[in-house]
Amino acid sequence: MSVEAVEKASPASFLDRREAGFLHFVKYHGLGNDFILVDNRYSSEPKISPEQAAKLCDRNFGIGADGVIFALPGINGTDYTMRIYNSDGSEPEMCGNGVRCFARFIAELENLQGRHRYGKAGSMY
Repeated sequence: MSVEAVEKASPASFLDRREAGFLHFVKYHGLGNDFILVDNRYSSEPKISPEQAAKLCDRNFGIGADGVIFALPGINGTDYTMRIYNSDGSEPEMCGNGVRCFARFIAELENLQGRHRYGKAGSMY
């Protein structure tokens, strides 16, 4: 009797896929707010428009969320930049619970430990 060892390849995260026409996302919640998070680290422009974000945030016909957060490349000395669209498509000045979810999202994407600098439209966290 022969037994073959099957080599398990570590499955790549679905967020690593780059497929045209698909938006890969995860959903996080922080202290009562929920957000759609998108890995956008390879482009400084969000993958979707504010109008599309509003449609995704619709709780009846979309995914349902308080906002869409994009992880963008860092600027002005930061490691990463966050851009957020509210559920109505507007861009807020700041969102504390969104920052909390963003930091966790980046830490999980990069398997990070320690301190890192995050920024949003000229602000640093």
